[in-house]
Amino acid sequence: MLFQIEKSAVVICATFIVSRAILYSAYPFRIDFLPWLNQLLDVEILKYNLIEGLYHLHATPPLYNALIGVFLQAFPSEASLAIALQGLYALLALATALMVERIARFLGASELWALCAGLLVVLNPILFRFEIIPFYTLPLTFLITFSVYALMRTAQTASLWYGTAFLVTLAVTVLFRNFFHVIVFMLPAAALAAYVMRAWTRAHIVAIALVVCLCLGVALIPSVVNYSRYGMFTSSTWQGMQLYSATFFVPRDKIEVLVKAGAVTPLSLLPRFENSDIYYTYYKETVRDKVPVLDDLYKTGTGYGNFNNWIYIQTAAEYGRNARVILSQYPWYFVPKFINSAYIFFGTANYRFFYALDDWLIFTPPWYLMVYQGLKYFAIPLGIGAAFFMGLWYLFSSVLSAVRSRLFDAHALTCLYLLFLFLYVFGVANVVELGENFTARAPIDPLIAVAAVLAIEAFVAFWRRRTTSATL
Repeated sequence: MLFQIEKSAVVICATFIVSRAILYSAYPFRIDFLPWLNQLLDVEILKYNLIEGLYHLHATPPLYNALIGVFLQAFPSEASLAIALQGLYALLALATALMVERIARFLGASELWALCAGLLVVLNPILFRFEIIPFYTLPLTFLITFSVYALMRTAQTASLWYGTAFLVTLAVTVLFRNFFHVIVFMLPAAALAAYVMRAWTRAHIVAIALVVCLCLGVALIPSVVNYSRYGMFTSSTWQGMQLYSATFFVPRDKIEVLVKAGAVTPLSLLPRFENSDIYYTYYKETVRDKVPVLDDLYKTGTGYGNFNNWIYIQTAAEYGRNARVILSQYPWYFVPKFINSAYIFFGTANYRFFYALDDWLIFTPPWYLMVYQGLKYFAIPLGIGAAFFMGLWYLFSSVLSAVRSRLFDAHALTCLYLLFLFLYVFGVANVVELGENFTARAPIDPLIAVAAVLAIEAFVAFWRRRTTSATL
């Protein structure tokens, strides 16, 4: 068994090394992405004034900016920075693939199918895309996968250390991206971890409670700070702008009626997430020049907007209020919005809006290019959707079986956490977001691979049993 496990790891590592030796030469790491990533502060601030930048950061949780800021300071030249970040991202990608193989084996996959799950992660072009840009998606992918691995090991070994690693990983995830909310995401997951550790390590109940409270407390800090400063209990003051996406299928003329009636403000007619100039014009505000992190309109030497400008605080709050009114008046328009969101969620590209089909649903000759486009627009989303729902079915069946037998062993508890992750990511991405739903799905792609191979193997075993019984 030990030799076979090592063999799987060797195959995954060898495949990763060979593929990256080819791919990295063709697709080098894109340091040039840094200035235009909206989630990042000005590169000059991250490089020379990181502490002050993080102190005034309100648009996003702090750890992504902190990570990039530390690397910018440690590696001042673009060449060394690219090598360092590419090395980090490569290690995270490889570690994710190796953990996927272990998780699949633990949940009952054969060695061959578990190896297939690991190789799917290595050869996934979607994840590779995020492996060569300094975005938060790949670090989040690693964190989410490691959280599953840590919970699995906690249930296996009754280890307080693995339980602590799980809780710390949850806190880091919450502090990395506001998509993972401290109350809606971390609190239920922390409760599950407390249950696992309480059931297996009763002697450490005080230590468990302290670790849970400490990790939750740290994860709450950005939300508490934003509440004390701006009256928003959230780690990202963009929340209202994100919620406004739920209204995108409401016809403009209906929103105009609400504006004329005074039910919503004219801001509803302006696009969200634009450079701050239009919002200064809307509010008739004068540009300030005291704190660059909060006051600069653009990032140094670029035409890219500073999305941590203070104007977004009141802008997002107003968008949020307008969204709630519009949805209360026209709730049925949320249905096509959700369907469009789900289509993007299961695809390989963002911003494929149904109300703008002529912009992206394009078929151009020759025939082989049209076939490729058909695969891109229809077959791939169907395939990813099928893998997701097969995995969801497997996880739900496993948890339901545990409930019926009242046997919540390590396998069932790991499946329960995976089920929670699937439902949380799918729900939040498609309820709150419209546009970047595919990016929201990518961090659970390795877990979709795990659940899908388990579902396929379970179906194959069922089919063989049925065929054998029919023959007999």
